[in-house]
Amino acid sequence: MMAWIDGVITTARIYGGNFVQSAGNTSSIVIGSDDCDVCIYLVKYYPKALTLNDHVINFIADAPNAAEMIHRFTRNDILDPDDNEIDYQKLMNNNPDCRIWLYDIEKMPTSKDKDLATKVYNFQQLWKNGDQYYQLVGENAKLTIQGTSSVNYRKGAANTDINFGKSGAILKDGYGNDLLADGLEYKGFKINDDSLPITYSNTKVNFASCEQVNNMCNAEWYQRYQPFPSLTARDCMEFAMGVQFIKDRGEHEDSGEVRLFNEKPNRSDSKYYMYSIANMGTSKKNTHIFHDPNEVCVEVMANTSKGQRMLEWPSNLDWTGKIEGLDHSFELRYAEDENEAAAKAGW
Repeated sequence: MMAWIDGVITTARIYGGNFVQSAGNTSSIVIGSDDCDVCIYLVKYYPKALTLNDHVINFIADAPNAAEMIHRFTRNDILDPDDNEIDYQKLMNNNPDCRIWLYDIEKMPTSKDKDLATKVYNFQQLWKNGDQYYQLVGENAKLTIQGTSSVNYRKGAANTDINFGKSGAILKDGYGNDLLADGLEYKGFKINDDSLPITYSNTKVNFASCEQVNNMCNAEWYQRYQPFPSLTARDCMEFAMGVQFIKDRGEHEDSGEVRLFNEKPNRSDSKYYMYSIANMGTSKKNTHIFHDPNEVCVEVMANTSKGQRMLEWPSNLDWTGKIEGLDHSFELRYAEDENEAAAKAGW
């Protein structure tokens, strides 16, 4: 059973085959209650499961007036009539405040290992209502998977990193300016007008945790209201919401690696398909934004361990999480030039 509010799925419940939905003692439906503070203006009952398209049509038809009905129809008119897939150009034109990211990749990465990063042949950021600066174009970036469990569902909802800091990468703004040119104080692109430029960006989907936009909002609220800010530009990541499309060329497919969008025989290697709704942010790899040379960040990894609860120091601590049998309560987050031994000793 699905619950929808304003055309958006809000909850789902699964009932087994033996569940009986009919009431033992039937009575008329009563609308209204002294204890309920929700105003219900319309209830519909269907003897069948509705398709996604049915729900969208209902949402449009239930608009309170003609102007809102047209608005809802327009913003939901995003499908390519030829294959019923989301068309990024229609999405952009009918939702002009939405950022769109296009990734043309050789293949989807198979691990979080930066040494196994795959090539992004072309990258674009499209934002119809954004300044011309934000119409970004890039080439020869590197793509990796990011996140605790993203590798397990990389066919549809993994967090990803895109890196323009490697040799051979190209990145230009909508005015044609080289954002990686020598002599710039900070190379890369800005998330927002008052942001510092970055060359390494993290696009979070947060599918497994179901956090999605929560992480983005929580980080911004912490940045805005926490009472002890550091001397760095930011203490938390800064995000922008958007929709991620990927064109997977399927190279090296004979190696048995996962290839995206290959379930349907009519899907093309030369087309961008929607991958996720996501938040693109300033990864903490951009040390000029986050790193204070007098500070080291320690990430707590196991909230039930005695070490993380400060009850006792682990005698068999492994900071890397790669040694079987050892305690992995903590990981270091530090700049590449940080003295690792001093950081561990300090902690």
